Amino acid sequence: MVAEVFRCDADNSLSFSCWKIDIPFVHVERMVKLARTRLGEFENGEPLPPPVD
Repeated sequence: MVAEVFRCDADNSLSFSCWKIDIPFVHVERMVKLARTRLGEFENGEPLPPPVD
């Protein structure tokens, strides 16, 4: 594993961690976009925070 997007239901937050240097940015963008669609809403029903414009 070189990176992860983590959904924390305890405080309704998302975090991104990376353990490899020099991951192409396009792969980071894809990973975050995919995580937003697959992680769903928080356990309490709150939606994920909106993406930054």
